[in-house]
Amino acid sequence: MSKRLQKQALWLKLKKVSETYQTKIGITKIENNVRTKKVAQTKKMILALITCIMLVGCGDNLIPQPENSETTKSVTTAENITTDTATTSENIVTDVTTSEINNPGLNASEILKKMSLEEKVAQLFFVDDRVAKEDISKVGGFYFYRKDLPDEKSASDFIKSINENAVIPLFFATDEEGGIVDRVSQLPNAPKTTSAYDLNGDTAKALSQAKQIGSYLENLGLNVDFAPVADVWTNPANTVIGKRSFSSDPAICAKMVEAYIDGLHSEKMLTTAKHFPGHGDTKEDSHEGSAYTYKTLEEIEQTELIPFKAAIANGVDFIMTGHITAPEADSEPASLSAFWHSYLRNELGFKGIIVTDALGMGAVSTPPSSETAVKALLAGADMLLSPVDFKEALSGVINAVNNGTISEQRIDESVLRIVQLKSNKGLMGVNS
Repeated sequence: MSKRLQKQALWLKLKKVSETYQTKIGITKIENNVRTKKVAQTKKMILALITCIMLVGCGDNLIPQPENSETTKSVTTAENITTDTATTSENIVTDVTTSEINNPGLNASEILKKMSLEEKVAQLFFVDDRVAKEDISKVGGFYFYRKDLPDEKSASDFIKSINENAVIPLFFATDEEGGIVDRVSQLPNAPKTTSAYDLNGDTAKALSQAKQIGSYLENLGLNVDFAPVADVWTNPANTVIGKRSFSSDPAICAKMVEAYIDGLHSEKMLTTAKHFPGHGDTKEDSHEGSAYTYKTLEEIEQTELIPFKAAIANGVDFIMTGHITAPEADSEPASLSAFWHSYLRNELGFKGIIVTDALGMGAVSTPPSSETAVKALLAGADMLLSPVDFKEALSGVINAVNNGTISEQRIDESVLRIVQLKSNKGLMGVNS
């Protein structure tokens, strides 16, 4: 074959490859999504192909190669090029749409594939009223303090307005334990409740109270209660838990936790067992600083973990990790501990969502928000509650993915759990 015909054959081959890639993604999508990593890689690939074509036109010594040789290598090299991506929302294209979320034929895995990195990372956060309203609609969940619930109508209107602007509907949560820790008793139609301990181990009373709380929260528009408390009150010097616990007897705690979960579930509320692996033995308050239990793992298993096992067996939706350090088991607080997250998944078999206690609490608030958020996710947390600085934490996680500290697969694992639970809850028309 003459050199001229060889060049022409190679030209046609490269042109076909280039056209295939352009057809696959669409020239319009290239221009519209130029700032995304995927498109940047594809454009580099096309440029590499064009460069090869230009070489064909300029050089007389270029010899056509078999399909598995240099031509293929040039494509492979272009595909493996990675570029740094900015972490601002302006540089991240939103691929998933509301119509797709509400498409009953689209499952959670398919939704995940359509989400940008920023969208996925934002789903990992429960934020509070310190975050701007336009940012709230992008995150996984919102947490209500008592002051955020001045009256019933404003709470319902706020939830409706957020979800109207959210592509993926939010979890709306509060701590409504009853008794000492409540967020709604100031509202005129709120149920009258008592502390967990003062229910005196009566499972019928626990069920009834949980049903009343669940019904009221559901009518307001909330869908998650950070309850029940699964801590066993074994240390009389403990003041942070105290009567928030059902009992000092782990067996009684376990039965009451089961009843409370049943009551909340009956009113369509998602439930949360807290504060894993147990805050009832600490002397310190993790709101103020580090809190410790000096029990061995075996002792914790025989007492503190019994109610959590019961909660998991009864289908609890979330488990909240406490900022509690058990030096005999691990040097890190449970919320940042790979050991305790692994224990939850592998030893206790929990398949739901692991959410941290508030990251603004004294036990973990000293490091920058970005550092704490990354550490919690690396440990195995799915959702991060109320970081000190949400935007710093969000950017920190995105940067950690981009620089390889956290794999995107790790992020995807948590986002899939979140989207599936929202689907199962009926928040959107997605098949899980």
